[in-house]
Amino acid sequence: MKVLETHGLNIGYGKRTVLSDINLAVCKGTLTTLLGANGSGKSTLLRTLAGAQAPLGGSILFGGLPIEQLRRPELAKSLAMVFTDRTGGGGLSVEETVEIGRHPHTGLFGRLSEKDRKIVHESIEAVGMGGMKSRLCGTLSDGERQKVMIARALAQDTPLIILDEPTAFLDVAGRIEITALLRRLADSGKAIVLSTHDISSAIAVADILWIVDKTAGRLIEAPRDTAIEQGLPDRAFPGLHFDKTSYSFIL
Repeated sequence: MKVLETHGLNIGYGKRTVLSDINLAVCKGTLTTLLGANGSGKSTLLRTLAGAQAPLGGSILFGGLPIEQLRRPELAKSLAMVFTDRTGGGGLSVEETVEIGRHPHTGLFGRLSEKDRKIVHESIEAVGMGGMKSRLCGTLSDGERQKVMIARALAQDTPLIILDEPTAFLDVAGRIEITALLRRLADSGKAIVLSTHDISSAIAVADILWIVDKTAGRLIEAPRDTAIEQGLPDRAFPGLHFDKTSYSFIL
């Protein structure tokens, strides 16, 4: 079942097109990893798909409906976003910050039900922050705040979660923990799309690869195993070679 799809999508800034004629589909129960060199348009693509940036052309559909037809509350029930520059909430506690993720579901008065509080608790526990729920976010490390933002996205309980560098600022153990969590979410039926510098782990758990071929100015979509067999990851990083045994790029 398709959660999101694009048709002839063009992305960029002002009159500058970064990538054009993008035709993608994101389905329930899949984890998609976006690969591309710095400056290739990865963040621009994710922001455009999330509705945080207007496309230059083409269409984005959620559940068959054009994104521009969805009101903000409807969009907030369709997708959750985690970006590296969205780690605010310094004056709020961890629990209060994660509770924000439930607001699309709480109705006019924004009151949390027992079900809402249970989801908030489970989301905090899922990222390993259960012992810090009363801490102010302003007292947390960058890595801890990143986990809180992921927990907030989990609490939003949307069919699709888009993450740009979700493991930024995390140590090795934290990166493994979050990557495994995202794989479990996909296995439970969520659609996950992520871009990360932790390439080996992200490819290892992926079902689908989106590869930005910067030289050709286009985006390639393929099942992970097919992409690897055809050597497509090499197009994301000219000058490097993808090693299929270690899921890493080498000179």
